[in-house]
Amino acid sequence: MMKPRLWIAWILCSVTAVAAGSEKKVPADNDGELFVVVMTEDDTSTQALFDRYPEVSGSWEELAKFNLLRSGHAIEIPRQLLSSDGILAKVGNAYGDVEVKRVFDRRFIPVVANLLLREGDELRTWNSSGVRIRFEDGSYVFVNSHTKVKVVSLGEQQPSAASRLQILLKEGSVWSRVQKQLNREFEIRTSTASTIIRGTHFRVKVEPGDATRVEILEGSVDFQAGGEPVSVRAQQGALAVGGGKPITSSALPPPPQSLDAPGDQEVIRSDEFDQLFRWSPVASAVSYHLVIARDDQFFDVVDEREVGREASVRIPSMEPGTYFWRVSAFGSDGFEGSFSESRYFVFVRRQP
Repeated sequence: MMKPRLWIAWILCSVTAVAAGSEKKVPADNDGELFVVVMTEDDTSTQALFDRYPEVSGSWEELAKFNLLRSGHAIEIPRQLLSSDGILAKVGNAYGDVEVKRVFDRRFIPVVANLLLREGDELRTWNSSGVRIRFEDGSYVFVNSHTKVKVVSLGEQQPSAASRLQILLKEGSVWSRVQKQLNREFEIRTSTASTIIRGTHFRVKVEPGDATRVEILEGSVDFQAGGEPVSVRAQQGALAVGGGKPITSSALPPPPQSLDAPGDQEVIRSDEFDQLFRWSPVASAVSYHLVIARDDQFFDVVDEREVGREASVRIPSMEPGTYFWRVSAFGSDGFEGSFSESRYFVFVRRQP
């Protein structure tokens, strides 16, 4: 296996680049002259580099700070170099305008892929944005548009009765999939309620009037908002308003049985995209939720909208590519059911 290459630089008196035993001139910058050396595959350590260049009087820490520790610079760290009492979490897929406020910072800054998350970190999403928080055990929480969440607790590496993954949903909505073999409790809190997850697939939503809504697609949760918790099982929903006792709903509305247009695996050839999306109606539905994404896990969403009672909507102006889509239904009580099976289509611009 080849050892990683590492570039280091320092300011001295002339301009020379040394790389794998060869030298060449490089332009000087306006602040002084710069020497550059390259650590090669033959170097077994950074100390070997210093042994080869005794004229370097600076320390490795000083050179690392000069080269790497810039504000906003991403540094990749292998898992084996990280230690933690809790399980590790990081930013997975993200699209649109997503920001993070680290526990040690006052500001929100844009997220980067694979960003290591710590207890106390906050994430927020804006319009047409989303981000997935990934945990080491394979579980994840997907943060939808216009949502703010905080990582409260990452539990313990060795699960115990007191070990708990805990996310605070301040506003907006999330959906999550939890591994069935998870031995620790997983909790999503809001300002008025908490959900202890025993299931595997669910949504939690914060709505106006201090309302918390949960929708259980697989498994079950204990939903508590003052008083005794209410057990909510698969294909049920519960709503708590202002901290009052949760009310278990009737069954969630079923998904559409078929997605009719565009056809499954259809190739759409046109100068511009202007497509009618159509699906089978659900008798109890008052509206529908349409999601279009670039991937079959629906982590990279390109269009998402609520549609009225009509089981169709026209979507214009999409770029060429392969897209997956699915639809869910909303009942008259405001609960959203499971999504339909997804289908995909390909849009190709017609050649002139």
